[in-house]
Order: sequence, then C-alpha cells, then structure tokens
Amino acid sequence: NKMEQGDYSIRYHGTGRKDELGILAQGFNDMATRVQTAHEELEDKVKERTADLRKNLDLVKHLQAIGNAMLSSIGEAVIATDIKHRITFTNLSFESLFRVKHTDILSKNIKKALSFYTQDGKKNMHFFTKIFAKQKQMWSGVLFFKDDQGALIPIHVSLAPVILDKKIIGHVFVMRDISAEKEIEKAKTEFVSVASHQLRTPLSAINWYVELLSDKKTGKLNKEQKEYSQTILASSKRMVSLVNALLNVSRIETGRILIEPEPQKIEHILRETFKELRPLMAKKNLFSELKVQRGLPLVPVDTRLMHIVIQNLLTNAIKYTPSHGAIHASVQKVRAGTQVDGGKVPV
Repeated sequence: NKMEQGDYSIRYHGTGRKDELGILAQGFNDMATRVQTAHEELEDKVKERTADLRKNLDLVKHLQAIGNAMLSSIGEAVIATDIKHRITFTNLSFESLFRVKHTDILSKNIKKALSFYTQDGKKNMHFFTKIFAKQKQMWSGVLFFKDDQGALIPIHVSLAPVILDKKIIGHVFVMRDISAEKEIEKAKTEFVSVASHQLRTPLSAINWYVELLSDKKTGKLNKEQKEYSQTILASSKRMVSLVNALLNVSRIETGRILIEPEPQKIEHILRETFKELRPLMAKKNLFSELKVQRGLPLVPVDTRLMHIVIQNLLTNAIKYTPSHGAIHASVQKVRAGTQVDGGKVPV
C-alpha cells in the first residue's frame, strides 16, 4: 500500500525466515530497490529534460524578442496579417506613419483598419481585394493615404505572402513615405524645364547669325564656307528640336507631354539624320547605305520625336559597328504580319 502511494523506500524486515514468506519478503525488497533506483533515475532525467526545455523556451523567447525589436526599429512601416487578413503585428514606424496606436487596430481586419486613395483623392476601394486575389504573388506599387489635415501622402507599398510548410499563413506589408522622393522628382522636372527654356536663347542667336551669313548680308561665302554654314544651321536647328524634346520630358510628370503628328515622309527624316551623323561614321571609316522604296505614303508622326528615335538607332549602329564596317538602312512599305529581318511587323 505504501509503494502504491509512492513510498519506494519501504522494506520488509522479516527476511530471516527460511520459509516461503521469507523468500517472498526478500523478493519484495529486491523489487522495491530496483523500482526506487529506476524512479530516482527517471526523476533525474525529467529534471534534466525540464531544464533543457526551459533553456530552449528562454532561447525562443529571446529570439522572438530580438526579432520583434528589429522589426520595430527599422525605418519602414511593417504590418503583418493572418490568413483572414486580421492584423497581428505593427512596428513603431507604422504607428508613426499612420498616426495610429498598435492596440487600436490589433486583431482588426486590415480592409477596415486602413484606407488608401488614388492620386486624385478617390478612395481605392478595390486595392485589398485586388492584391489578396493573387495571394501567392508579391506586389508593389504607390498608393496614397490622408494625414490629419486631409493631405495626400504618397506611400510605396510592398506585399509578400508568409509561407509555412508550403501553406500561406498570412501577409506582410512594408510601407515607406516617398514624399521626399516625389519632391526631388518634381525639382528635377522643373530644372529640366527651366534649363531647356534657357538653352533656347543662345540657340536662337546662333540660328539668326548663321542665317545672316547664308543670306550673304555679311559678304559672299565660297562653296566650302556655305556648306559649313548650312551644316551649322542644320545642327543648331536640331539642337532646338532636342531642347523642345527636353521640354516634353518635363511635361511627362504632369501628364502634359506634347505630341504633334503631321504627315511626313519618313525617308526625309532618315536622310537628314544620316547626313547629320556622317562625321561620326567618317571617324570610324564606316560605309553607309540607305535604300528607300519609291512611292511611299506620308506617315503622321512628330518629326522631332521620330528624329530622336532614328538618331538613337543610328548612333547605336555607329557605336557597335567595328571600324571599316557597314551600316545599312532601308525604308519600305510592308503588309502587317510580314517577316522582316527576323521579326514580324506588328498589325
């Protein structure tokens, strides 16, 4: 009865008897000794295992604390949700950016806790629905939220799924205020616009003086001088076109890029660009050939922009063609879908 109650030290002291009861008593004592030894060894092992588990648990808690401290300290705002889109974690940067306390939104559905807007101030109702529809994919983009004064703040948002054992258990959002970057972009755009306007004045003066020379108002030019002046005038006008293109670049940010298509002969633009780039070809002793199909129709294009396109193609050809090589260009009318030089003409 005492052994059943956990007293493994109990012994029977009447083992001096020589009968069956004495033999039974000796067997009982031997069994009790073995049980007591096994119990003590088991208790020692349980204590050791408990100590190990406590150490491991302390280590896990320590690593969790380090992880939370790192996430809380990084500059980007971080928010995590579970598979049902309930908020499970936010860091200090998130609370600072969105002016909200962790306790106020914890366990709330992120769709109800946060509101994003488009650039024109309209509420983006379908943002979360759109990104959560593709749960296994990463997503990034720029959205806007309103501060306490109702001003729109641009936010770069990155979303990634949290995967454990090949199953999605939630999502992590990383958000960053990009107001400063937007201001820098705006300043760069304004600089390009101002610089382009300033460049127009000296270029206009160059054009005017070259035109005076060409009109023989300052004296007659010989054939070589006349050719040089015409080249200077053409290059100067080309510079004016490039300045206008720069102005168009500055309008891209505001959505006001100006494209003025007019019926043009593409071969004329190509010939002018070839003529302009002949000095570069001569430096590398490059042979150039231009083939133009007869009877080509007029094409509605912006001459300045098309010139930039053709100029980029030719300058690349000049740059990457070895010395004494050849550059071939052609203008022809083909049916949509026709195979031309390894590529299909789009419809």
